[in-house]
Amino acid sequence: MKREHIFTLFFLAFLGFILFQVYKVFTPFLGTIFWAFVLTFAFFPLHEKFEKVIKNKILSSLLTTIIILAVVIIPTIYLILYLSREAVDLYVSVKNFVSTGQWQSFILKIRQTQLAQWVESQAPQWSFLTGEGLTDMILAASKNIGNFLATNLASFTKNLVLFFLHFLLLICLIFLFFLNGRVIYQYLYDLIPMPAGNKASIFSTLNSTLTALIRGQFLTGVFQGALAGIVFYFLGIKIFIFLGVLTFIASMIPLLGASSVWIPIVIYFLVTGSFLKGFLLFILGAFGISMLDNFLKPLLISGPSKMSVFLIFLSILGGIYAYGISGIFIGPIVMAIFFALVHIFQEQYISDNSPKV
Repeated sequence: MKREHIFTLFFLAFLGFILFQVYKVFTPFLGTIFWAFVLTFAFFPLHEKFEKVIKNKILSSLLTTIIILAVVIIPTIYLILYLSREAVDLYVSVKNFVSTGQWQSFILKIRQTQLAQWVESQAPQWSFLTGEGLTDMILAASKNIGNFLATNLASFTKNLVLFFLHFLLLICLIFLFFLNGRVIYQYLYDLIPMPAGNKASIFSTLNSTLTALIRGQFLTGVFQGALAGIVFYFLGIKIFIFLGVLTFIASMIPLLGASSVWIPIVIYFLVTGSFLKGFLLFILGAFGISMLDNFLKPLLISGPSKMSVFLIFLSILGGIYAYGISGIFIGPIVMAIFFALVHIFQEQYISDNSPKV
């Protein structure tokens, strides 16, 4: 083995060892760094507009950071705390609703409807959905949600100092990313040992995927959840914020979307005799909440994503399972890079070497 080969192997091994140590050092902060990147990407077009008007990088970066703090970070922290408390109260309310016999009365009304009787006659295996099986399922689900959020709330209060550390780090990183974002981007771009065309393809795919997620799926979901929460509030539903968040989550599900939240409430209103509320929610849900998909997504997505909506949804689910809440973005990003690399592989190693006929 030549001296140059030994030096190369030693250098690569030592580099791998150092990279692993760097990973261990930054592991506690990877989530914070990732969310700082996502928020910076989402608000970067706004930051660019501020730069053109203010003509000062520091002031424009500071202004955009303050807007993110006021519009996104502080409301999100408040919402998490509120939902944690609301979920515990929800379980108590559901338990009381069942124990006082109101649930059984509600189920009886449903079973007396022609639709429920037809379902039971056509598909007896689904009859548990109108019996005790559904009661147990709802109690178990509400209890699990309550326990999960209560546990996380307790963990949050115990680690208050650590939370404020991450909070301050997040704000600082967002400011630095706005201030030096182009320099960091160019450094990472130059660091990748690939031909310029391949690098451009990967970064273009990343940009289109994040654009579709943040300015399409995510932002549309926020508007749908907010609109749903307002509608639920004016219809007199006490847990309107909780249902608004559920609408936001459901909006990312293909085919079902936000309708999977408001349709059961319409059914509840109709069964309990609140026909006016049921009719109003159906109209506002069908032609307001669910119709936002058709208007906002084409408007907000500036560049088309190379992945289908269903594949994005599956990658979000897999990402959440593997990485937690950050998987909402990590999953689709990983899939986007994978398809970009497959495309490069096809062009470089399959198309060129394929037999000419």
